[in-house]
Amino acid sequence: MDNNSGVLVNILRDNPSRLSDHDLLFLDYMIHNAWKNKRDGGVVRFPPFSFEFLAELHLLIKREMYRRCFRHLITDELDAHSSFLDQQRRTVAVGFAGRIEGIPRD
Repeated sequence: MDNNSGVLVNILRDNPSRLSDHDLLFLDYMIHNAWKNKRDGGVVRFPPFSFEFLAELHLLIKREMYRRCFRHLITDELDAHSSFLDQQRRTVAVGFAGRIEGIPRD
């Protein structure tokens, strides 16, 4: 990932609605490639890109894509991992007290 990607990641984390459609789709592509590169033993040069961090970014991307009524077509290990992470959070957030505000429902 290059410096421009880092700027886009910061925008994604702060306010994903500010990203253009092109930048959102570009980030999805870049995150999937970073995951594959890291999984294959390569180095992701823009720290702190751990698997967990990549999955977190991917969740933000997918949520923004769904908000824009985009379909997320890439199904790979990253997609499975981030979906599992999302499901874990939703399960914990509900708990015995019911729905906690701020956690979206499907």
